[in-house]
Formats: sequence, structure tokens, C-alpha cells
Amino acid sequence: MPSATAKPTDGRVARRLLGAACGVVVGGLISAWWFPGATGLAYLPARVLALLPGLALIGLVAVLLGPAAGKRLRVAPDTLALWTPLLAGFGATAGAWLLPRVAGALQFALLPGCTIALFLVALPLLRRSGRSSSRGRAGILVAAVLLLVWRAQVDRTRVTPIPAALEPLPALASRSDLEGKPSILWISVDTLRADALAGELPTPGFDALRSRSLWSRYALAPNPGTLPSHMSMLTGRGVLEHGVQDNAGYLDAEVPTFAGFLAGAGWRTRGLVSNRVLRVESGIARGFESWTDLTGGGLTPLVAAKRVVERGLRGSWTGLLLPGPLDRQLLYRMAGLALPPESELGWTAGTAACDLAIRTLRELAAEPRPWFFFVHWMDPHVPYSAGGAETTAIAARLPERYRGAVPGGLAQVRRVAEDAAAGVPAANAAAAVLQELYLREVAAVDSNLQRLLAQVDALDRPVLVVLVADHGEHFGEHELMLHGNSLYAELLHVPFFLAGPGIEPGELPAGSARLEDLPRTLLALCGFLSAEFAAGADLRETPVARDHVAARFGELALTREGWKLIARVEGLGTAQARVEPLGLFELAEVGGERSDRSAEQPQRLAAMLEALLEHARRAVVADRAALDESDRAALSGIGYAEFERDR
Repeated sequence: MPSATAKPTDGRVARRLLGAACGVVVGGLISAWWFPGATGLAYLPARVLALLPGLALIGLVAVLLGPAAGKRLRVAPDTLALWTPLLAGFGATAGAWLLPRVAGALQFALLPGCTIALFLVALPLLRRSGRSSSRGRAGILVAAVLLLVWRAQVDRTRVTPIPAALEPLPALASRSDLEGKPSILWISVDTLRADALAGELPTPGFDALRSRSLWSRYALAPNPGTLPSHMSMLTGRGVLEHGVQDNAGYLDAEVPTFAGFLAGAGWRTRGLVSNRVLRVESGIARGFESWTDLTGGGLTPLVAAKRVVERGLRGSWTGLLLPGPLDRQLLYRMAGLALPPESELGWTAGTAACDLAIRTLRELAAEPRPWFFFVHWMDPHVPYSAGGAETTAIAARLPERYRGAVPGGLAQVRRVAEDAAAGVPAANAAAAVLQELYLREVAAVDSNLQRLLAQVDALDRPVLVVLVADHGEHFGEHELMLHGNSLYAELLHVPFFLAGPGIEPGELPAGSARLEDLPRTLLALCGFLSAEFAAGADLRETPVARDHVAARFGELALTREGWKLIARVEGLGTAQARVEPLGLFELAEVGGERSDRSAEQPQRLAAMLEALLEHARRAVVADRAALDESDRAALSGIGYAEFERDR
């Protein structure tokens, strides 16, 4: 008798389980496809895996409580089991999109609120639907597939797989005249402030490099943006000489490049970058035999995974139902199942670039000729999300008005920037927390640097190692955030390290080195004296006092003998150029770029204005590239506002 009565009960439970499974899968697929911040068919598996656990819990509850709840709601238990996780998936999607627009306790009510609202709207239909059938479940699956196909046609977000290795260079025979010549490993760390290495943050990798380097407390960048500063590094020319003043410019074909010179002299040349700004079309890759962009114009899987995880903490049922830090750990683990094997060492874009760089160095060990390998790391550029329990604890200290958005993400940083400009007091506290998140990424850079330097030390050949940054980052100074928006020290002071054969370790005076000096210095160490790169200084020699000119669109800055003039400029590159002073600052003064000394130093102001005007009249202004919509979308998505204005 017991077995006879168990069969129909088992059958009903099985139907409810099947319905719930169907609802979980379809709800998960649709929720994941519309999940904000990391869309695109290529990364759908990671989003589904990250979001399914929460929906599975809801589906299980619907199966267990279906008979009792169905009787109260007058809905068949099978129908309830199917539609509860399905509507929860829809509600999670709606809640995730609304999350950045609310603050406080409302954030925790969004997902349940949206789901309950959808359920109440659908309740009359559910009451009339009766028991769900296999035909009904099949219909839902077909509808879901059709929705996904339609969504694939309107969503063009690109997720670029991380390559297992760089393409091999064609073999070239050794040359006797190149025997003993040094190879060059040049590391450029995006957005790394010089003072990030001078505080309390432990940086054993940078410390080890400093101990064997010619280094400076800070070098001077010519521009607060990625592409212009890299153009100066790789051409040996200032921004007003090569003309690329923002991330949309491109280099004139007549301007010689450092890589081109070395390639002509017999060096092998490779580039590995992690920022779409450093695109081949800009001319930055001229002279390189191989130039690999890890983003490919889209998102790397690592970046896409981090976006899923951070948004999933409050924008998914997995994040809402599980206690911290279990929610973050599970989201990372589930999203990580879809990552390629080479990304297992960490969750930063710099880690992926470091892994590839190490493999490339091992391959270059057998290269008979010297080589120049340029490696660009995107960390610690926004988003500031290195992951881990410490990052979670730091983000929890953000003021209430900034919670809900991705911690350290672009939307959150921009909201802090708006408040800082408006004088909102909470912005200062938020900026301090964001800087701590930023320093967590600097720590990740340090860890990767240690791994890369260990590989360099294992090479049986002379190698010059250069490490610099393109620009810094604002964290509330001058009521600013991010970069590209000023010519203040926070953006123009960058780290500088040069190590290897022919280098006597020691400290250069702060500010005596500038990025455009590197080609001449490195060529001298390789035994060349080229007139094409004579504008820079050989940093091994005793530094002499020099003017330094920095530029961004609409502004110029002149640094001379401990003073700095920032001026507005019009008509750049023409005889009709005009400059108007914005501030004259004494750099030795504490907080020197806060106190305008123009009124106290009229003669100095006049002399520096005249010099700056001459630079403005002689300036070269490069053309800007015509980018397609996908390029502009990729670039604006990582914070480059000039591409948003173009869109």
C-alpha cells in the first residue's frame, strides 16, 4: 500500500522539479543575457553560471512550498514551480538595471520588489493556465531561444579571448655586429601615480627593481592621457612636437619611432598592450613586427568576469540570498568556470598580460638577435577591482550614497567626481576609499612585476629593463577624479626605473627625467647616437635644468626652475595662438599647486607666458582618427570621455 500511494506523489514532485528546472534555466538565460555591464553571446556561459545558484535556490523553495502556496494563491503547484524562478530571473534583471539609481536599504528591496510586482501582474494568467504541461514548457524554451537570438542581433559587445601565446616571429639569422648588444624589456603601467609607490603600501617588486635601477621619485609625463604619453615615450618627442594630444589622435607617417629605429638596426620588436587606446591605427605600433592588443577592441574575459561578479553582489539572487563573503566567493568561482586556463592565476587584466609576457620572454630566450619587448599593463586603471576579501572590506566603507554601483567601477567613480565638483562633503570620504581600492590594484601590479622580473633574471643575455607609467590619477585633489582632466602633478608625476648593463644604480633628482628622454638614453646604451632622437637627454649624464612643457586640449603647462605655469590656450599651432594664465605655482611649497602666486611674481609670470606662447605657436597638431561605433563604445566604456562626445 505505501508504494501504491507514493507513485502519484513522486510523479507530482518530479513534474514540479522538472518545471522548476525549466524555469531556472530559462530565467537564468534571459536574466544573464540582459544582465548589465557584461553582455554579449561570447560571455553568456559565465553570466549564467554566476546567476544560476540563486535562481536554483528559489526554484527549490517553489517546489517544496508549491502545494501550500498554490492553494493560497489558487495556482497549480506545477505552474508555480515553473514560473517562480522564471519571474525571479526577470525581476533580478529589472532590479540590476535600477540598482545604481537608488541608495540605502532600497537596494536590498529592489530584486524582491521587482519580482513581486511581476508576479502580481502575472497572477491572473497563472491562475487560468492550470497545470503546466510538457507542451507549455517546450513553448517557454522556444520563446526564450527566440528572445536570445533577437538579443544577439542587437548586442554587439565583444569579448576577446586571451591568446595562449603571441604569434611567433619569422626566424632571422644572427648577426655578428649585434653580438653582446642588450635586449630591452619596457614595461608601461597605465594610470600609476608616482606617489603610489612612496606610501605605506608594501611593494617588494618595485623595491627590488629600485635597488638595481637608475630611478627617480617621479618623472614628468607630457600629457594626462594614455595615447599622447605613449607617443612621447616611443618617439622621443614632446606632445607639441608629435602633435597627438588626446586618445583619438594619430601619428604623422613622417615621425620616426624608437621601435622603427631598432628594427632597422636588426632588433626584433614585439608589443603587448591591454588598452584599446593603443590601437594599431594610431601609429603607435609603427616599427613593431608584432603588436598584440589583448582587448581586441572588446572586453577581456577577465574584465567581463569581474563586471559580472561585482554587479552580481547586489544585482542577482545569488548575491542577495547568500551571506558575505560566501556570495562573492561563489560568484567568482562560478564565473571563473568559463575563463580560459591561462587566466587562473588572478583576476586582473595585468595578470593576463603578465602571463603572456612571461611566455613570450621564454620564447625570446632562444632568439639569436637582441629584441625590444614593449609590455603595457592596464591595471590599476579604473575599474579598481582587484578582488579578494580585502577589496570587499574596503568597498564596504564607501558612504551610503555611493553604494549599489560596482565598487571601484566607472559609474561609481563618475558619481563621486560629480559630487566632488559640486562640493558634496561625502565625495572626499568616497575618494579616499576609491584610492584604497586603487592601491589594491597597485599591489597586484607589484605581484606581477615580481613574476616578470624573475623570468628576466633567468635569461642568459643582457637585458635593459624600463618601467614607467603614462600618467597618474586624481582622487579628489582639485575636486577632480580620474585622469585626462588637468595638468596637475597628480596626473603628470609618474614612476621611473631603468636597470641593466651600463646602468649605475642611483637616484635622479625628482622631475629631472621625462618620458621623452627614454629613446635617446636607451639607444646610447645600445651603442647608437641618432640625430632623430637627439631632443631628449641621456639620463646617465648629469642632469641640467630644462623647461618641461605638458599639454592637453585647451591647456598648456610650463615647468621651469621650481615653478609651474598652467595656461589656457587658443589657436594652438598657429601664429595667432593666445595663452591666458590659469595659475602660477611654486612647486617647493606644500600644496604648491593650490596657491596661485601670479600676483606676487609678475616678472616671472610674464617671462613664462612669453615662453609658453612661443611653444604654442610652434606646436604641431595631429589629425584625429575617424573611429567606428564599436571602437568609440569600447573606449568610452573604460572612461575616455572624448569618445563619448564623438558618439
